[in-house]
Amino acid sequence: MRLGEGSWNPTSAPRRELMQKEFYTNQLFEGIDRECLDSLAIEPESVVLEPGEVLFTEGAPGDAFYVVAEGTVRISKGEGEDAELLNLVRAGEFFGEMAVVDGQPRSATASAEDRCLLGKIESGTFDRLATVSSQLTRNFVRTLVRRLRTTDDLLIHSLLLAERTSMIGKMTNSIVHDLRNPVQNVLMAVDFLGTFESDELRHVAALLEKSANRMARMLQELLDFSKGRPDIVWGTHTAKKLATTLDDEILMRLAGKGIVVHREIDYEGEFRADFERLLRVLINIIRNADEAMNGKGELTLSISKQGDSMLVEITDTGKGIPEASLAKIFEPFFSEGKADGTGIGMSMAKKLVESHGGEISVTSELGVGTTFHVSLPISGASGSAPEAEFTPSI
Repeated sequence: MRLGEGSWNPTSAPRRELMQKEFYTNQLFEGIDRECLDSLAIEPESVVLEPGEVLFTEGAPGDAFYVVAEGTVRISKGEGEDAELLNLVRAGEFFGEMAVVDGQPRSATASAEDRCLLGKIESGTFDRLATVSSQLTRNFVRTLVRRLRTTDDLLIHSLLLAERTSMIGKMTNSIVHDLRNPVQNVLMAVDFLGTFESDELRHVAALLEKSANRMARMLQELLDFSKGRPDIVWGTHTAKKLATTLDDEILMRLAGKGIVVHREIDYEGEFRADFERLLRVLINIIRNADEAMNGKGELTLSISKQGDSMLVEITDTGKGIPEASLAKIFEPFFSEGKADGTGIGMSMAKKLVESHGGEISVTSELGVGTTFHVSLPISGASGSAPEAEFTPSI
């Protein structure tokens, strides 16, 4: 939902009082005499923004700046999934002043992170304030320098991440190329073993073929990560099959080594997804849980139906994740508590889940444990491709 400049919501008396109070305590007016401000008879125009509402977009005319009385305003560059966060402006701060100062169009987009109450101050009022008090100029410059430092930090982080992503992409292509031939040789050996009249050899051949195909899929996932867009192979499956496969692949093995495994399967019906890719995501989460518990503890697999979505939750009783790390857990190359971790696994998991039209999140408490929540639309993402069988590309 978009709210254009000038289309302001009416405000109640309590909101006007709050706006006036925040006007006097805003960082822009810090140290300026109250009588000086009163003499200008400034009445900031008020606006209420709901979460997600856009105040102004990049390129829009800039004839006013805003003080924040309540809530948080998101300043970003670009649109949609490619939008890059530049700053979060909170209560007691101001924004939008650059376009007022230089008379140029807006250089970024401002939207409500949560419910916001803002005050709009016209450019002419800003000019009057600047001439009346030199303290306002000092406040303005101090805030501007602080924002430039924050932006520089974000820019440096983005540049380093882009460089590492480029490097890992080149490295991935090289690794995948080198590993394709050995995998192909294993599949050729499987074909040869299948010619023998021995149940034991055929069983071994079946295991080898299954492992080789999984290696091929993992190589493809690495390529997808380096390209940034996984190709989803849609199919119709059941939650019962998902739970059984997780049992066979990893849960029974954990139970055998001393971890208590609980299964809360409240939904066994159908869902549409790329089964193998979803399986890899869940197995990766379970392996991380195993490491967090250090071979002892309890793990719970829960599958339920929530509206039109299937919710898979994996809970462990491990050491937990520090609060500072939770916000970074799905960032590329971030690894928590792993000396040899690459930091790619959770980033790939997020990409794959979102490619299904779903969501992945994590909650954790130190010393208590961690829960990963994976929610997927039961009918698949809108506009999904037709079902297809997976064929390893070797």
